Amino acid sequence: MNVVIESGAGQTQVSISGGCTIFEAADLRAQLLPLADSSGLLVVNLAAISEIDTAGVQVLLALQKQNPLTLFTGPAAAVVQALDLLNLNRCFSIEA
Repeated sequence: MNVVIESGAGQTQVSISGGCTIFEAADLRAQLLPLADSSGLLVVNLAAISEIDTAGVQVLLALQKQNPLTLFTGPAAAVVQALDLLNLNRCFSIEA
């Protein structure tokens, strides 16, 4: 898993690549949740996620709960499949 963070112009952009499973969840949480304290828009690009399980989905839910201005973009097929399987599509602000 790799997380790239870029800040500027009133928003923070985050790109996540690789796996977001139980094996990476603690590290992912440690990198993402401090960003939830920012007052601006938080844009999280999910296009390069190769796999995600419920632990990864929980981190994304926690991020969105802490910062309602979180927008997830470009979800990879693995993310779409997991959210469909868990029936959580309506819980996320996702822009294709």
